[in-house]
Amino acid sequence: MYALPVSAVLLVFGAGLAASVPADSIRTSPEPETATKAILNANKGLNLYQGDIDGPDPNSRNAIHDATRWPNGVIPYVIGGEFSQSCFDTDGSCGGWASAGECTNNPGFMQSYCPQSCGLCRRAVRSCADSNEYCSSWASAGECTNNPAYMNANCQLSCGVCSTGGGGGACADSHESCGYWASVGECTNSPAYMNQNCMLSCNLCGNTGGNNNNNNGGTTQTSSAGSEVGRIQAAMEEFNRRTCIRFVPRTNEQNYIHIRKSTGCHAYVGVQGGAQEVSLGDGCLGKATIMHELMHAAGFWHEHSRPDRDDWVYIHLENVPQAQWHAFDKHSESRTLGLPYDYGSIVHYESHAFSMNGMQVIVPRHSTNGIVLGAAQDFSSLDLQKLNALYNCYAGK
Repeated sequence: MYALPVSAVLLVFGAGLAASVPADSIRTSPEPETATKAILNANKGLNLYQGDIDGPDPNSRNAIHDATRWPNGVIPYVIGGEFSQSCFDTDGSCGGWASAGECTNNPGFMQSYCPQSCGLCRRAVRSCADSNEYCSSWASAGECTNNPAYMNANCQLSCGVCSTGGGGGACADSHESCGYWASVGECTNSPAYMNQNCMLSCNLCGNTGGNNNNNNGGTTQTSSAGSEVGRIQAAMEEFNRRTCIRFVPRTNEQNYIHIRKSTGCHAYVGVQGGAQEVSLGDGCLGKATIMHELMHAAGFWHEHSRPDRDDWVYIHLENVPQAQWHAFDKHSESRTLGLPYDYGSIVHYESHAFSMNGMQVIVPRHSTNGIVLGAAQDFSSLDLQKLNALYNCYAGK
């Protein structure tokens, strides 16, 4: 009989206990947490420009210039080994919260602390498909031949490379703990079980699998969506799938982002040169929070710092400690890309950001049509248009 590692047994059965539903009398739903609230809570005590931006001196108040774009829209990355590939709940109330609808009502918090109860611990399945909406047009323009490394990895369907033998079945893991078992050597120690049940984690899926994800085409989700690594990969895949930006595992590139579990949630804006950190510490691993920080890495400042922001919002600095006034600097050099202000942007701060008295700080000048500032859980339509315009997506890759 296959013997699981002791730690894996504890992980599997401990996670089940953690997800047990508490009595109704003691069940209390977590406070709703938007991405911007999560960022500001995680960064308390950190002296960062505009709350979560590395690089500029918050005390200098110098003019901030445009960030430099990543060449060809390719952003090499390294995910630090401190992030877990296992998926489990970390709060004993998760089961009760999930049954009360909190996975939908409060996704940022629940993704971070209750992935198992929210059904996010299933392993990703690799199949033959296109991962970018532009694949068909690129293929028709000859890119399958001109750019095979990218196209064969990301546009298999459009390039007609789906008939790879092996019966055509999807290569996948059948157990949520496969990634953990593989990381502790079980592919070698227990090959009979692992080769049958954990093909993806044991790198038996050809060029579509493997935990080291070392290819030049884009992200391949190799961990369950609810694990820390899986959440980061899923956020990057939103960029890869919906824009022509490509987050790719670093090979030997000089300039790249290094995603670390440091203190707080923060990033540099645009390419800086060399290794630049994106910090996703405790409380920073909700999908929208990760996407917010990756938007900075791609080259975008906060929406409320646009040069035309005074046409769209009032900024009430009287409600903000003077030491945090830099969070509302207006960037005269910032790109607008000819697109309108976006109340629903994933990089827009909430109305009470940095408030010292409970009063609103950012107040819309016009109707928001029901949009709540800073509450975005996904790209807005304008976010996608801005990303595509900045990297000339509509002119090809």
